[in-house]
Amino acid sequence: LQNLTNLSASVYFPNRFGPKTMDLEPLILTSELSSAPSQKFSAVCLIISHLLTRLGDQMWEFAIPLILIFITPNSLLPPALFGLVIEAAGVIFSTTLGTYIDRNDRLRVARLGTMGQAISISISGFLLYVLVGIRVPEMASNIFHTKESTLLMVGLCISGSIGSLAARLMSIAVEKDWVPVVAKEESDLTLLNSRMRGIDLVTEVSGPAIAGVLLTIPNLEMIYGFIIIALFNFLTFFPQYILLRIVYVKLPELHTKILEPVEEQSRSFSTLFCGQWNPIATLVRSGSIFFRQPIALVVVAYAFLWLTVLSPHDPMFTAYLSTEAKFKSWELGVFRAVGAIFGVLSTITFPRVVNRLGLSSASMGYITWEGVMLLGCGAMIMISHMWAHARILFLVFIILSRFGLYGFGIGEMQFLQVGVSETIRGQMGSVENAFTSLATLTMYVFGIVASKPQNFIWLMWTSIACVNTGALVFFLWNCFWKYQFDYHGEEEHSDPHHLTLHNHEVSVNSDFVHKHVFFTRRWRNKKTNDK
Repeated sequence: LQNLTNLSASVYFPNRFGPKTMDLEPLILTSELSSAPSQKFSAVCLIISHLLTRLGDQMWEFAIPLILIFITPNSLLPPALFGLVIEAAGVIFSTTLGTYIDRNDRLRVARLGTMGQAISISISGFLLYVLVGIRVPEMASNIFHTKESTLLMVGLCISGSIGSLAARLMSIAVEKDWVPVVAKEESDLTLLNSRMRGIDLVTEVSGPAIAGVLLTIPNLEMIYGFIIIALFNFLTFFPQYILLRIVYVKLPELHTKILEPVEEQSRSFSTLFCGQWNPIATLVRSGSIFFRQPIALVVVAYAFLWLTVLSPHDPMFTAYLSTEAKFKSWELGVFRAVGAIFGVLSTITFPRVVNRLGLSSASMGYITWEGVMLLGCGAMIMISHMWAHARILFLVFIILSRFGLYGFGIGEMQFLQVGVSETIRGQMGSVENAFTSLATLTMYVFGIVASKPQNFIWLMWTSIACVNTGALVFFLWNCFWKYQFDYHGEEEHSDPHHLTLHNHEVSVNSDFVHKHVFFTRRWRNKKTNDK
């Protein structure tokens, strides 16, 4: 066991990810493990809080583009610009958010994220209300027609970016940092991840549906429906924070945090420009740390899955199906709903598949399934001019691919939760967030370049190629790395660097023998329990 511990230390965290000039030791606070009932109650509170968060977010994200289209019915520039600014802010500032998560108390992070979203909703709602009030016929084609509308639109983009960053802060903190503490056992972690991903899918359909009803109530102006949505979203932030605070109080382990060593820095201009709060410097630093992690290629494979337009929820794909493929609105609605149902099915089956095959093999199966289904889409594209029913099977293959996409998404989340040290969970989660935002931005750019309907087929082939490249990347990673457990006793646990050498503490028995998850190369160490 001692040799095994030394091996994992030499493979994973040789320099504890800090600059060589650092003298400070990580701060480690210890506490008693919570009882199982407390952990179950905390998991329920976490799920309810996540449900409120996602429902409000989905309603709000659906409503804003519709209000902007209501203001400028002859121009798609405002919603496109708004979405572009938000995604760009996510790419630039995500790693700064991750650094903040890793260096601050968990409840303080939750408080900042909740307050940021509440303030952003209030300001954005007010700005949109004023925009609707001052609109003139000329604004139907140009929202920048007057100085007032220009300033309001700029303010909306800034406020929306702040709200989006606050939502990212909460998402990264809860999913990547809180969940692994609440669910210690591997099976509990898999189940909790599946439930939270299932909530994402349910709210992805129900949120826009509820918002759509509120915005189209007979004899009620759209702006009042929008006010109801904004008010609901604002009010949900209070129970979200209260539930997270209850979880924090119930589980003393959440008070425990291993802090990454931080080098003392001066307040000179050069330090401020190149230091830890400069978003570009933080992005470069977090990226360099990320690519030294064993699970780096897992996240890269997941990012490739975002380089696609073949999604029931993609706006460009929806527009193409409506205008070129001549699908009716109700058919597109059914297409989106059935796609979400297959995604929910994957969250239900994922824990059972992992119990039978293990996390690595199960994830490989799900991403392979998605790649094969999209290859089926490619086959339907090739024969669509010869067979009338090919377009229907094309949509069926996309629906079936959602089963693999969301299943692999849960697996990638768990790899990230247990595959990195607690000291850098926030930063690594933020790098993943930046990658997915960059992939989304890339597809927007591709859509602008290939804006003509006849060129959309090349976007579809690009999507098929990128998803299968992601499957290939994960296959290569799976050939070189394996998911293992390590056991050791109380003497090694007392080592102050013990938790920096192991990523996720799964369990501890009455003899204080600990069970940890870690990754090792397949040609090394044959004596531990392979998973």
